[in-house]
Amino acid sequence: MGAAEISNHAFGVANGRSLITAQSLQQVREAVLPELEKFLPPWFILKQTKTPLPKYTLTNGHEIVVYASNDEEKIRSLNLTAFWIIEASGVAYNIFTQLQTRLRNRAAVVKDKAGYEIEHKFMGIVESNPEEGWIRDEFLLRSGKIFASKSVDTSSYDKLKTKRPESSYHSFLSASVDNKYLPSTFIADTCVGKSEKWIRKYIYCYLEVKEGAVYPEFVDNIVDPFPIPSNWLRIFGFDKGWSDATCLCCGALDPNTGICYIYDEYYESQKAITFHARRIKEMVDGVRMYKGIQADPSVRNRNDRDGVSYQQYFYQVSGIWLDEGNNDIQDGIDRVRDFMYLGKLKFFTSCINLKEEAGKYVWKTDKDGIQSDDPVDRNNHLMDALRYLCMGLPLDFKECYNTYKPELILNKDTLINRLKPDTDISDLLSDGEGGAYGIGMYNLN
Repeated sequence: MGAAEISNHAFGVANGRSLITAQSLQQVREAVLPELEKFLPPWFILKQTKTPLPKYTLTNGHEIVVYASNDEEKIRSLNLTAFWIIEASGVAYNIFTQLQTRLRNRAAVVKDKAGYEIEHKFMGIVESNPEEGWIRDEFLLRSGKIFASKSVDTSSYDKLKTKRPESSYHSFLSASVDNKYLPSTFIADTCVGKSEKWIRKYIYCYLEVKEGAVYPEFVDNIVDPFPIPSNWLRIFGFDKGWSDATCLCCGALDPNTGICYIYDEYYESQKAITFHARRIKEMVDGVRMYKGIQADPSVRNRNDRDGVSYQQYFYQVSGIWLDEGNNDIQDGIDRVRDFMYLGKLKFFTSCINLKEEAGKYVWKTDKDGIQSDDPVDRNNHLMDALRYLCMGLPLDFKECYNTYKPELILNKDTLINRLKPDTDISDLLSDGEGGAYGIGMYNLN
């Protein structure tokens, strides 16, 4: 397709210039140029240079040049109407962005008789498998339009989008099974010994979460948003940060199916506690909370300045108490994965930051590529909030409705005001156990 598009562009843009680039010139010479020449008739080629760099000068003044992608100095000097990156997953992202800035050759600008610009014929082609890295994050997941062969399931592309789509980005997805020119046994022979995930990715062009993902089931549990009934119980997970984001993960419990829907998120960095507290108060006011907000246990730590904890200050500003959540990372990850695997945990497509973090949340690997049992501790604050939320739920979500005691939540302010340092709130509750709210041990001055 790339060869056909570049050739068609060359026919239509006189005096323009197109670049074909890949990691190596050999790659272009052996695999690409023979295909390109199928679309360039001999009469259209005025001059052809093979060494040191391949170049085609066409009869309408258009030039097609070939550079290796690591020759950045040459790329910086180009004035282009089009480019084509071969096997782009092996090409650095800055080369792509650099080439975008090179699309400025006025030959691609079409004017009317009055001299007004009416059309631009600039074009960039990025050819690759749906690999991890910038191809996935900065192109595929930002496509304004997606065109696909009949066997491609495009739903994963739509579900995983994390950024505003670019109207000028179009993706053309092709499944190997739809290629009628392949030998009859090619697909079967290629799939021998391959994992189901590999087959979905490389044969059917399905977009997966990243290799080594902590939550490989995530993409299969993304759903379109719908109005949450007001009578559904809610549960929240919270993680604090400064340069890293302060996050709230919002869950709603379906009493009929026993599914928890993550329907909303809060994601802000470099803001004061007061800012977070007031914004989050707006998000949780008026809902039926199964438990208090399950938070990073460090919220109880007192600061050195005035001895007030994050927990206390948050409550003073908002009237919302942050429960100390369970911070067992491995157990928490297992709980989240179990819920996903069982289809009991679903995520709205509108939770953009959560989708982005989940897509990048991977296991640590050593220098030999051996995977550890610990996740990479980076850009994972919503992932932490999700863990706290899930650890606050019973294995059967329907139990939440059986144990729900709204009077405990309604009387929360009274109960907290009665607390003394190191007092166990369970002594103040009629059932002696903290009921469904489960406030636990507080230490308030």
